[in-house]
Amino acid sequence: AGCYISTDKGQTWRVSNDGMNGVQIWSLIRSSGSLFAMSDKGSIFVSSDNGTMWRTQSVVQSPINASLLVNNDFYLATNLGVARSVDV
Repeated sequence: AGCYISTDKGQTWRVSNDGMNGVQIWSLIRSSGSLFAMSDKGSIFVSSDNGTMWRTQSVVQSPINASLLVNNDFYLATNLGVARSVDV
C-alpha cells in the first residue's frame, strides 16, 4: 500500500507511505510544488517534499477513482459523482 518513489529516473524504487496508514493509492497529481495522492478510502494525502512524508489533506465520503487538474481546478471522480475544488 502507499506510493513508490524513484530518485534515479526509475532505475530503482522504494516505498514512500509514511502517513498513509495502509491505503491503496489510485491517483497522483502534482500542483503548486506539492504531490497529492488519492486513495481507495476517500483520503487525499499531500506531500511537500516530493513524496518522502505524507499528511492527510482531506477526506471525501467515497473512494476516489480518478483525479484531474485543469487550470488549477481539481476534479475527483468518486462512486458518488464528480467533485471539484478550486483552492488546491
